[in-house]
Parts: sequence; C-alpha cells; structure tokens
Amino acid sequence: MPIQTEYVETIRPPGPGTVHGSYDVTDAFTGNCEPETGIPFGRAVSRGTIATFGDNAVILGGDLALYRGASIRDITMRNSYATDPDKYERYQNVGVLRRGMMWLEPAVAVNAGDPVHFDGTTGIFSNTGGVGPLKGARWETSALVNGRAIAYFPGLEKNDGV
Repeated sequence: MPIQTEYVETIRPPGPGTVHGSYDVTDAFTGNCEPETGIPFGRAVSRGTIATFGDNAVILGGDLALYRGASIRDITMRNSYATDPDKYERYQNVGVLRRGMMWLEPAVAVNAGDPVHFDGTTGIFSNTGGVGPLKGARWETSALVNGRAIAYFPGLEKNDGV
C-alpha cells in the first residue's frame, strides 16, 4: 500500500448541498425525485405531482406555495450506480433540508444578511428575483457569483402556503 507523501495546504470548500453543522436542530425529510432530468445538490425543491409518491414527490425549483426545502448533498452517490454523482436521479430518495444551514452556490454575488430567493426553474438560490424571499431565510456568509456561501433556512412553518 503506497504512503501519502504530498498534502494540500488548504481544504476545498464543501460542495453545494452540504449541511453546515447542526445549528438550530437541523430538520430534514426524504422525498422522491420526480423530474426525469434529476435534482442537483443544493437546489430548491417543491412538492411534486406523481400520485404514486403521495406527498413525498419533489421537483426542482417550483414556487413559494409548494416550496419544501433544499436538496442535501449525498456523498454515497459517488459509489452508486448514478450516472451523475452530483445529483439525484429520477425516483431516487432525495434528502431535503427544511431547517438549518447549508453550503450553496448562489447564482449571483450575495452578502451576509441578504434574503434568500430561488429560481423557479433551476432551483438555484440567490438574494434577489425569482421566487421569494423565503421568510426568515438569510445568507450567513458572502460569496461572489458561483462561489460558495452558507444560507440559513428557518423551516417550513415560516413560509406562507406550506
């Protein structure tokens, strides 16, 4: 077995959808991926429509009234049959964060304290436009476009229509 002789000086930032700590007693549930194109990690998801899934179907993006949370990164996907290890495929179980903090890749530059919005089609989070703001949600850290930032989600009970 080879011995590691080289080390990087810095650790790369967590990928989109990585839950940040266990602040505020993280609340999550398992949904079922409805879209044929799948759901990438760290994206907004809303209630889906596939009847066989009951109320557990989730779609990418959606609207504020049916918003369910953000898709959680699943590191076991790298060792599975998935064709893309950075997203859930149709019919797979999807981890969905309702309350807590998560690393995300915002579509625009964000600042700590900004409100959280998302694109209704792509599910990509931002600080303006699209769907939102999500009541009580905020960016905890700042980031440039396509950088990594932490967002806080207060839970579904704070959003109208859910």
